[in-house]
Amino acid sequence: MICNVSLDRQIVPRYEKLEATFQINLPLNNPYDPEEIDVAALIRTPGGRQVRVPAFFFQDCARSPKDGGKEDLKVSGAGVWKVRFTPADVGRYSLILEVRRPGHIHEWQSERFECVPSSAHGFLRVAGNQRAFEYSDGSPYFAVGLNTCWGNSTYDYDKWFPKLAENGGNFGRLWIGPITMFTLETQYKIGRIDQANAWRVDYVHDLAAQKGIRLMFCLESFNSLRIKPEYPHWDKCPYNSANGGPCAKPEDFFTNPEARKIFKNRLRYMVARWGYSPNLFAWELWNEVDLVETYIPAEVRDWHIEMARYIKLIDPNAHMISTSFAKSEGEKQIDELPEMSFVQTHNYGSRDIAGDLAKLSFEKSSAYAKPHFVGEFGLHWEGKGNLDDKEGLHLHEGIWATAFSRAAGTGMTWWWDNYVAPQNLFHLYAPLSKFTRDVDWNRRQFVKADTSFIFTKENSGYPISFRLHGPQNAWTENHSSNAPQKILIQLDGTIQGAENLSATLHGTGNHPAWNNPLTMNVDSPQDWTLVCVVNGVSDYGGAKLKVFIDDILKLDKDFIDDDKDRTGTMNNYNGDYPVAIPAGKHTVRILNDGADWFGCTYKFTNYGRKTTPQLRAFGVQDGSGALLWIQNESTSYLARTNGDAPQRVENTAVIVNGVANGEYTVERWDTYKGSSTVETLNAAGGKLIIALPLVERDLALKIRRASVAVDYYVPPRPQRYRP
Repeated sequence: MICNVSLDRQIVPRYEKLEATFQINLPLNNPYDPEEIDVAALIRTPGGRQVRVPAFFFQDCARSPKDGGKEDLKVSGAGVWKVRFTPADVGRYSLILEVRRPGHIHEWQSERFECVPSSAHGFLRVAGNQRAFEYSDGSPYFAVGLNTCWGNSTYDYDKWFPKLAENGGNFGRLWIGPITMFTLETQYKIGRIDQANAWRVDYVHDLAAQKGIRLMFCLESFNSLRIKPEYPHWDKCPYNSANGGPCAKPEDFFTNPEARKIFKNRLRYMVARWGYSPNLFAWELWNEVDLVETYIPAEVRDWHIEMARYIKLIDPNAHMISTSFAKSEGEKQIDELPEMSFVQTHNYGSRDIAGDLAKLSFEKSSAYAKPHFVGEFGLHWEGKGNLDDKEGLHLHEGIWATAFSRAAGTGMTWWWDNYVAPQNLFHLYAPLSKFTRDVDWNRRQFVKADTSFIFTKENSGYPISFRLHGPQNAWTENHSSNAPQKILIQLDGTIQGAENLSATLHGTGNHPAWNNPLTMNVDSPQDWTLVCVVNGVSDYGGAKLKVFIDDILKLDKDFIDDDKDRTGTMNNYNGDYPVAIPAGKHTVRILNDGADWFGCTYKFTNYGRKTTPQLRAFGVQDGSGALLWIQNESTSYLARTNGDAPQRVENTAVIVNGVANGEYTVERWDTYKGSSTVETLNAAGGKLIIALPLVERDLALKIRRASVAVDYYVPPRPQRYRP
């Protein structure tokens, strides 16, 4: 039954792959169904443990280029069986092949191999501090990279991955789900594996491993279970009964027993083929699962528990498991599951990229005792605005701000193939990768840094004007932004309570439950002007803008829908609607009592005077030091899109509060060149004062307390599961 058994080598360096290849002389209807045939290797470790590693059916492919950047793949041969295994312990191993069929078990004689020491770091896992990632040997891993979910062909990765690696990138993401070149189950072929696409996964995985890039495998996406736009794929989903699957409706996928069984078979195949790999960062069960056609959180939660536990049962190397959501707040009842190793955030539409992503990172890291990073971000979910930022300012902000916000990796931009690659922006990653390389992320107990800024020379301050943009834009009744909002704006322009402010003011007609009037308590020492900037009005009945100052109506604009047959968005009302406001404390109410919505941001012109530098800090600190990224607010991406004039910020210092007295080394980093200078300073009175050079854009500081040893925590090795 089992024949032509061969091992690719007899001596295997620790944490490298051993591959056994063999044939099975049996007629098979479906080699991917373990109920028909269950093939595995029983591997005895040097310590006497037995590990059961699933085997998989394999067909080789040959590729050749085609026009338009595409490729031609030809599957060759009738196929063979393979087992892939990565030894973690030095010493002698034995391997027995086992075939289980209904009523029969057949074993092949023992093969032997030896594992020898190597310099490889091993598998990735959650660190003992529950905030970071680390390798099996305790080395820290901080994810620096971007999404790399698909391409026109594997030839694209021959271009992308070398550039990413050359610039210090060590993370990528592949969609092993629908609508990509890596899809394993295709239309009309449920329960069967597309060998050409599986070969593509092999190729890209192996290339990434050569370049030191860890890959997160995303196994499914909302598209599979979506009927309505955007990007539906239910009509081609193999689980759709119209295509021979068991599900009459998309939501049946999560509860139908047959669908769950077939999906587990796919999981088993993936674990068998790629579960050996230390280069596999994690299994991501879903991309934005909350966008499926009918999202029922409790059913999706139960499905995640079942599938994650199944993976843990069969994955001998205990790879991490996660999932993701379209809404930035995520889904607490799923994110908090112990089966989910870490938490992600997806965010689109933020104009203050640095501020919003950092805020989300700190919130998520505080809410869950597990690592977090921003798995996707962008200016707009359709890519709008990217080509207006060809130098990558928003990308630069997104990766630096998140790295200094208690995240376990940089923010991962979504736009790899039509933005980062064609604009050649990989170089933006090099300075950050260099900065993060020697930080013991897995051994630090970071909290949000306590900082303030001062002028080092006499300065009377400067007048301030600013904009307020709602960071939310939800179209649902139960969202926190679609309710009355109240915010406070202080004398220096500091804003409190705007985290749930919507970019859209909803009316009282079409969706009264979404009505979200805004109340602002303001206090300015001088007369100033509030400008409501309208950007788009609903063509489903129009809208109304009203502004009250201390309950006195000061602005009343009716955005009339003058064509009842036209639907969409009216832009003829776009523009500025100013209201003069006298000095002092006032209550400003802005509301829409019209039929439907309009988009609105708010300009505060000549609001007050600021006496501290126009800088902001993102950072973390602990008893051993601090990491700070300092930004000139007038040169941020937000300031640029607001049309603000860049300001020179000089003769300033940052104060790091709450530090132990004593000596510190301070590295000042150029975040574009990756160069640094070093000096020694002393903290006194719990404060470390660091003079800053001219800050034209931004800079980073790496602060180390002298003669302080980090309390290294070495957790036990993770359990390796066996059925």
